[in-house]
Amino acid sequence: MRQYLAVAIAAVILALTGSGDARAFDFFWDAASGSWNDGANWMSPFPNELPAGQFQDDAFIENGGTAQLIGAAALNPVRQLSITNGVLDIQSGGVLDVLQVLTVEGDGQIQLSGDATLTVAGNATNSARITGPDVTYTVGSNYATSNLIADITGANHSVIQVTGVATLGGSLQVSISGVDPVPGQSWPLINAASLKGSFSSVDTSGAPALERGRQYIVTQDAANGDVGLTVGNALILSVDRATGAATMENVVGDPIDFNGYTIRSAGGSLSPDNWSSFGTSGVAGPGWAPAPDPPFDEGLGELNLTAAASLTVGVGNSFPLGTPMTTGLTPEQEDLVFAYSTVNGELITGLVEYTGPPNSLELAVDPASGEAVLRNGSPHVAPDITGYAITSGSASLTPGTWTSLEENAGGAGPGWSEANPTAEHLAERNRDSSKLFDTGTTISLGQIFSLAGSTDLVLQYSTLGGELLTGVVTYDGIGPDPIPADLNGDGFVDGLDLGILLGNWNQNGIPALGGELNASDPVDGLDLGILLGAWNPSALGGLSSVPEPASCTLLTLGLAAVCYPRRRKVFGLPTIYWS
Repeated sequence: MRQYLAVAIAAVILALTGSGDARAFDFFWDAASGSWNDGANWMSPFPNELPAGQFQDDAFIENGGTAQLIGAAALNPVRQLSITNGVLDIQSGGVLDVLQVLTVEGDGQIQLSGDATLTVAGNATNSARITGPDVTYTVGSNYATSNLIADITGANHSVIQVTGVATLGGSLQVSISGVDPVPGQSWPLINAASLKGSFSSVDTSGAPALERGRQYIVTQDAANGDVGLTVGNALILSVDRATGAATMENVVGDPIDFNGYTIRSAGGSLSPDNWSSFGTSGVAGPGWAPAPDPPFDEGLGELNLTAAASLTVGVGNSFPLGTPMTTGLTPEQEDLVFAYSTVNGELITGLVEYTGPPNSLELAVDPASGEAVLRNGSPHVAPDITGYAITSGSASLTPGTWTSLEENAGGAGPGWSEANPTAEHLAERNRDSSKLFDTGTTISLGQIFSLAGSTDLVLQYSTLGGELLTGVVTYDGIGPDPIPADLNGDGFVDGLDLGILLGNWNQNGIPALGGELNASDPVDGLDLGILLGAWNPSALGGLSSVPEPASCTLLTLGLAAVCYPRRRKVFGLPTIYWS
């Protein structure tokens, strides 16, 4: 409508004045893709002409198209430029000046690459993609970013130069190519007179993976107005899925000083009552107070109220925080965000690592052989599945060497049928029954993954209860089968697991993770034999060796106490000793 109104106004002016010299009109990009300097690509009162600052013309890109500028704009500059749906792609050699305001919002984007030059005399608000070290982007007043994409191609990167205030917001997305990042390496992104705000999210999935404990850190130097990206070390919050235990640790690089930290969960998966704070435990010295106070299921943390005080975490040091995470969470519910503050005011987002088997059906793939298994190593879930599908957008599946459940009836039971296997899709369904993946259940699918394939597999499965769930795909190899007798899922069969089994002694309806290891009620000596046959204690797991037959007298007495709880003088299980 705006374009046609401009055309109508132009017609009236031309009719009255007979001249088109005194113009100040809106020019609208009208091509799907083409050159900025081609007048045929613009809709305006003046056919085949270009927007020009000398006539106070404004330019608009809002049709979803792409305007490419390789050389200088033919009638450079423009007065104002607005991009709400589409792209201005200024490539090497391209030059554009904006006399007043540049606004890029909604589905709009500026792309600058090579030695492109963009100069804005006034304010600039935009979503921008900056590629390489040779771009010149200057803002004469204030700058606000809604999204910034930094395509880093070497040791240096182009800097957005801002005369006024740079307000950060939206996302920062980083890709790195042509250079192998090393600890301490950094790239400048923005330089301004002063800074406000911060990026709401940072995506570095397009950058090379770093060693454990390293991460890409966004730095903001408020004193100098600099924003950059650096390779540094960060604190890790390590969370045990099986127990909910959390540990803060520094595993590589320089010591880290901090005076406060927060752990947040949007889904309310925290358990403050099981949190061992620094203020309570005293392991981090004095001065620590809860923040927020009181802690709740969506957030907990601490701040050291002592002036200039901080905690230094050297390499190899760790601090336990109790068991503040709820156990049994599905991968979708694992949403912890960990951040810590430094004495100079920086807020750094730390790393969160979940350890132990995921609480979901897992597709474990060995990329070296292409072999894969379906398994459940979690002590908290037992999916009872009626079907599954494995998909690959890159066609990385190998249906010819797939061992389906239909072919492997002994492993999953009868009733399974394949569904037109392809390189993009392997699936089966059971219309008659289901397969219970109790703790430790593992079924081989043979070789399903191409050795030259992309790691883009997706696992979905349906349950007997009618749910359609997304499983977990890992590429760390198949490894040894999970140990069914590892009842608490910590990787060992020891006194902790024995305690679980004895706690359910002589009871019916107990799942495998509770000690019913032979699927035959009740929990009894047969299950105990399975557990003792898999005995594999950790260094701290309690009992240190497989029991010898001659040393089981006290154990037998303990079991008798469980089996006959009505005897008056049974005060609990006796201590069990192994010789």
